[in-house]
Amino acid sequence: MASSAPKVAPPERRDPLSVVDKQADEIVALIKKSKHFIVFTGAGVSTSAGIPDFRGPEGAWTLRAQGRSRTGKATSTLQAIPTPTHMALVELQSQGVLKYLVSQNCDGLHRRSGILRVRARLYALGRSDWSPQDRISELHGNSNRECCKDCGKEYIRDFRAVASYEKSVHDHRTGRKCTSCGGILLDTIINFGEYLPEEPLRLARSHAKKADLCIALGSSLSVPPASGIPETCGKSRNSKLIICNLQETFMEGLADMHVWAESDVLMTRVMDRLGYPIPSFILKRRLVIKMERDAHERQVIILTGVDTDGTPVTYLQSVKLEDSRRVVRSEPFSFVFREGLSTGADVKFALEFMGHYNEPNVIIDFSVPEEEGAETVYDLSYDPATLTMIASKLFVTLGISLCASAFSLYEAGTDKHVTKACDRAVAADVNCDQEAYSFIKGGWYGSLESESLTDAVCTDTCSQSLQDWVTNVSEDCEDKNKARYGLRIWTGSNATCMIDTKTGRYCNDIIQDFTDVGDDGELPHDELCHPCYVKRLEMYKPSPYALNTKWHEEQLELVHKKCSGSTPTETATLVSEKSELSETATTAEVSKASQKANSEEESVLSTGTPEQTTSSEPTVSSTPNAAAKAERGELFGSRALMLLLSMNLFFV
Repeated sequence: MASSAPKVAPPERRDPLSVVDKQADEIVALIKKSKHFIVFTGAGVSTSAGIPDFRGPEGAWTLRAQGRSRTGKATSTLQAIPTPTHMALVELQSQGVLKYLVSQNCDGLHRRSGILRVRARLYALGRSDWSPQDRISELHGNSNRECCKDCGKEYIRDFRAVASYEKSVHDHRTGRKCTSCGGILLDTIINFGEYLPEEPLRLARSHAKKADLCIALGSSLSVPPASGIPETCGKSRNSKLIICNLQETFMEGLADMHVWAESDVLMTRVMDRLGYPIPSFILKRRLVIKMERDAHERQVIILTGVDTDGTPVTYLQSVKLEDSRRVVRSEPFSFVFREGLSTGADVKFALEFMGHYNEPNVIIDFSVPEEEGAETVYDLSYDPATLTMIASKLFVTLGISLCASAFSLYEAGTDKHVTKACDRAVAADVNCDQEAYSFIKGGWYGSLESESLTDAVCTDTCSQSLQDWVTNVSEDCEDKNKARYGLRIWTGSNATCMIDTKTGRYCNDIIQDFTDVGDDGELPHDELCHPCYVKRLEMYKPSPYALNTKWHEEQLELVHKKCSGSTPTETATLVSEKSELSETATTAEVSKASQKANSEEESVLSTGTPEQTTSSEPTVSSTPNAAAKAERGELFGSRALMLLLSMNLFFV
């Protein structure tokens, strides 16, 4: 807190780079071994972006304690470029390595950098089983984020969305209203003496308990209750706490390692050793254009800014209808056409941005869709380093569909070196819920922590669509690696959709509740030999698309020893022919260990793979169809295809 900051800042220490190099080697080894890796960040990760910290020599609280003003120039949080540390965390999350991020920072750079909130779209659609903070907990708020007091809907602004605090520091009203329910919007900043947001704190604590590795970057770890997150990891026998900070922290006695260096110095070395590039910062946004009719039956075109996960974002300063004088300078950006527009008519809009990164104006070509109510979604990607903006149309959706059930892995015409048949095959839609797209990263596929979300992924339609996609790509493309992304998703679906029919629960949900014994401990016999656990280990061994580390191999050997198992199956290769599909693209083969466990537990596993099975093997699950879903009241509403806004198209 400001009152606790000393007039003389604690001394900063920087170890020789040779020491940091050795520590980076150790950290990388821990990351590779980790099953649940989390990161905790403080103000120090943003200092290289020009945003001051609090307790450093030029920190805000240090200056206040000394009664002096800042001598150097600080960068506005709206203009700051995410640092190498920010972008490294984005890549680690994208690779499936980083499971959760907890931050004390209010500058909004983590969200802006590209930290995903894939399941936030479910929250926006009224799916109460998911919080909007599922990949990151911003414990102290975000100066660009506000939310509705009544319905909880979230908004991101390209300006400071902070209350004036004229009456009280606890009066968080921003003066704006929710577009969904008309409720009062509140800023999300946590001032001193206020409670932290309940759900982000709960999620942060939950992930801290699961974590076997926590790296705290750029924080003194002195402000509770946020500091309780790394403290939980430091006190756990099954977790390691690594601190990277230039000053001593309040948790030196709990840390397994202290790296005396800037977070950028450490993270660049960690990423290099992991073999992952640190991506350049690209500001990504979406634009949704919808045509509808007003109360007077006039055609209206509405332009709405959204984040890549569907969260409403205010980033436009004005929108001009080209070849006319009509300009709209505030939300909603809507244009009424008294004379009807015919299907296919071209309408051009000039977008003017807030311009914090010197974004140029962009002309959007909009073609009037055949169906009224359809939404056309555009991707807007801006590179501040080159001042280059790329606008491209992603897709058109009706917004009245009952499920978000399609995405593509390639864009047609991207690879000029393949045949037309191959191009058609790879660009074909995969008819699966958008959540299945996240399986493309590979790795360990854990619980989705939501039965309804898992139900949406585990459908016969998705299974058949994946089989068709892989088969067609394998037949029509000479380069068999073209099928690898579909196979990764297939592997993820197999792992996600296994069901213990004795309890009716998804296997991943059961495994998640197992005893936490750490990497070196041994699970109780009933958990080690549980058919769900045995099956997961067995299916990972033959798949080249799933995580299969030394730890997994050792666990499988232990299962064979303790559960009367058999030897592991051979590692599969890429699909090359349709006839090979059953043995290379699927993982339905069950070892004797799994069969033994099944009989001992009187439980049968089911999996959503497309292949046929015999009576001695797990049967294909009969996933809930649309009719059953309707009876359970779980079908999506009219805006369900907004889920697709989180899609990140893969280009090769």
